[in-house]
Amino acid sequence: MKVDQEDEKTVKQTQEDTNEDVKFKDMETIEENKEVEKKTVKETNEEAGRVIHIEEIEEEPRKEFLLASSARESNIYIWRAGTDGRMQTFVTVPNKQNYRRSGKNANDKIWISLCWPTATTLLSSSKSGELLEWSLPKKKDKDKHYKLVHKDHNTMLFSIAAPFVLLDKTNWKSKLVTNAWTVGLDRNILNTSLTPKRTTLSCLPTFGGPIHCISASPVDPNRVAFGSGEGIIKVWDMSKPHTKHVTMAHFYHKIQAKVTSMAWHPDKELMLAYATHEGRIGIFDSSNCSKTPTLFKHYFKGQIHRIEFGPLKKNSLGIFAVAEGKLVVFDVKNPDRDPVEVETPDDTFVYMFAWKPDLSKLVVSTKAQTLLEYDRHLKLTTTHYLRLKFDQILWHPDAVNNNDDASKYSNCFAATLNSKEFVVYDTDKSDGDKNNEAKIFKGFEENVNAVSWSPFNGNHIVSVGEDGVAQVWDVGTKTILATHVHEGFEPILSAIWSPVNEDCIIIGGKNYVTSVWKISENPPRDENDLSKERKAVLAAIQTESGDLLPKTAKLFDEIEKAKPNKPLKKSLLPAFYNAKDSESHIDDLKKLFAWSKEKSESCSVGKSGELDSKVGSLQNDILKIYGTSEDMADILNTNLLLNRQKGKYNNGNIVALMKGDMKGTVLSAIEEKRVNPWIISVSPMISTEVWLKSCATYVEQLKELHEADPLEITTYLLAQHKVSEAVDILCEHVMFREALALAKCRLIGDVKTVEKINEKWAANAVSTGQFELAAQCYIFLNQYEKAAMILYRRTDQKTLEFAAELAKKSGNTEMHDEITKRLNIFNPVGEPSNLNPDAEVFVYSRENSDDSAHEILMDEDLVVVDENDVIGG
Repeated sequence: MKVDQEDEKTVKQTQEDTNEDVKFKDMETIEENKEVEKKTVKETNEEAGRVIHIEEIEEEPRKEFLLASSARESNIYIWRAGTDGRMQTFVTVPNKQNYRRSGKNANDKIWISLCWPTATTLLSSSKSGELLEWSLPKKKDKDKHYKLVHKDHNTMLFSIAAPFVLLDKTNWKSKLVTNAWTVGLDRNILNTSLTPKRTTLSCLPTFGGPIHCISASPVDPNRVAFGSGEGIIKVWDMSKPHTKHVTMAHFYHKIQAKVTSMAWHPDKELMLAYATHEGRIGIFDSSNCSKTPTLFKHYFKGQIHRIEFGPLKKNSLGIFAVAEGKLVVFDVKNPDRDPVEVETPDDTFVYMFAWKPDLSKLVVSTKAQTLLEYDRHLKLTTTHYLRLKFDQILWHPDAVNNNDDASKYSNCFAATLNSKEFVVYDTDKSDGDKNNEAKIFKGFEENVNAVSWSPFNGNHIVSVGEDGVAQVWDVGTKTILATHVHEGFEPILSAIWSPVNEDCIIIGGKNYVTSVWKISENPPRDENDLSKERKAVLAAIQTESGDLLPKTAKLFDEIEKAKPNKPLKKSLLPAFYNAKDSESHIDDLKKLFAWSKEKSESCSVGKSGELDSKVGSLQNDILKIYGTSEDMADILNTNLLLNRQKGKYNNGNIVALMKGDMKGTVLSAIEEKRVNPWIISVSPMISTEVWLKSCATYVEQLKELHEADPLEITTYLLAQHKVSEAVDILCEHVMFREALALAKCRLIGDVKTVEKINEKWAANAVSTGQFELAAQCYIFLNQYEKAAMILYRRTDQKTLEFAAELAKKSGNTEMHDEITKRLNIFNPVGEPSNLNPDAEVFVYSRENSDDSAHEILMDEDLVVVDENDVIGG
């Protein structure tokens, strides 16, 4: 049916207005939207009094780019990002109170994560760590709007990822089967299928810090513990399938620093001890993650380098620990007791230790480059003199065999040296030079961090280091059997041979990554090939990062330049004795030896005085150091003059104090005006008069300084009982309160000084706009006219009334009349003034008050002011 132009315009306008008013609050289908649009148009035209039949036109579906957003609140909003940017709809995440996070608004701090893998599926996290699947378009039934995928993350879910499927016009409505990856606070990466069965495809635990140590249980080798820098220990049960599902129990209770060492109990398969960077030692049952570990007494303040179980008594074990150069043992049955320190010759600084697996022998590496051997009763049996300091010691697995057919390595251990090499040492051979028994393995770019023996082949050992390379060695031939490169050549901190697979090795990196690699798949490689690959990898990393690395490097260079250089520690006695080189020092040592020998022989015949006189004639000689007290006094005098010539007066003062002659030093400091608090502190050693002079000189020095502390000047003036000068100093620095307090306490009866202080105080108060404070001082000085003149500047009624009374008391009638006029100007209309024109001001003193003053105080025509109130302000 055709319509005229006017009707056609009306229909067209009505359709446009209707389209603008229709808001798709819930993502309905396009067919439903058309029905709403037709119904609205029909109702609109019926209200206009006419019915117009419109030809139905098919509208093609349009593309809409939608965006989902979330925050800490419980709502997830969907926006029309491709068109007008308005909100399309929203859904509300169920807010279940997490029992682990008690307290008001505890869940408000948790962020909601999102992932939109398909057009009809939206994934989100919940406040309690659940993974939810939302069906789109939004359904009317709220109970069926979302589905719970899993709640395998115990506390919080941080991130969600899913593979995206490219859609076209034919399959965009289809519910495609996919899977989702999630990461939570438990540091587990879960791969979950979104099929109705909701199966977990894989579970991979992760670390949040460098893996500093790895340890396998000697009783149950399937249990491997990992100690990380985030303060968490994870125990991997390798007896379970671990291809895609890696099960690790994590322990973090009371571990407040990075884990530096671990040790399994030799008899109890579930007991694990650990040590931390802050010097704490604990032990726990690895079968119960929620059980709190037992902490030993906090003995060390720094990092514990190694712990091991060892024999303590007849049938008990203790935990041996090395830190801060000491080797101590803790009693497992009494964790609150102090540990017992293992005695070493001459209290030698201990670097590292290791018990033999059968607990029959203990070896200790010291700072003196010696290796000490103890029996199980901690008695020193052998001392090996080496030129090596072992950083880590690991006994051979065959060391438990003491039979005749035992392995040739039954008394050997491997050790790192905090260098680019490691050694294998045999402690059984006692003849010959001990250095010949150490096999040194070289060929590393950086320091070697850890070594691990093979439990399957006693001739194989693996080494890892800072260069990011792990190598398997044949100890007999010192040849490389396999080479593994860690990703990005990141440093490798720890390693262990797999206890269940001879072909696998487990390593822990500084980049928070634990890798399991096969020896058969990593053939040995040449050093040149590794060097070329390392350069190529580092260049690729720098290229990929773009300008970030250069800018960061430049920033670090600027920071390093801005850091102040640490001052070198210089000697107080630069001219004491300094050998030119080692050869001349040896010559002087021979001279000292001959002199000592001759002196011992002369003492027997009484000729030691002749030798001392010969020594006194020597200058800057090694023998003069060990001569008479006069010789040492000459050395101190030489150093004293040398320090003063170089302007190092503080060093010279200390040398003079060591010598015991301070009079010349103090007097010269007073004369040259170099007095400081140290000089004043030692002046009483000479006399009271010298001390007073030093105080006076120091005060004069401080007065010349513009930024001197007035309280410091006052202190030294009061020390000399110069109270008046101290008051003047305080007034000069606008410290009138302190000056008045000092004058009232120390200058009792000195009225002039008190009046002088108040005059200066009043003048300063006027210049700074503190008119009431200035009036306070003038009233105390009985200068009522000045007080009234100052208060005249105010505009409030109460102040002007008091100013008028003060003016009348002073006898200045002109000022009184002027203040009265000013009071009438600023007085509100209709409000009578409280000013009594016949009132007089009477200032009284409580000290001089008597019975006659009571009548004056009761007079209504008097303005009574307390003298103490006036002074106190």
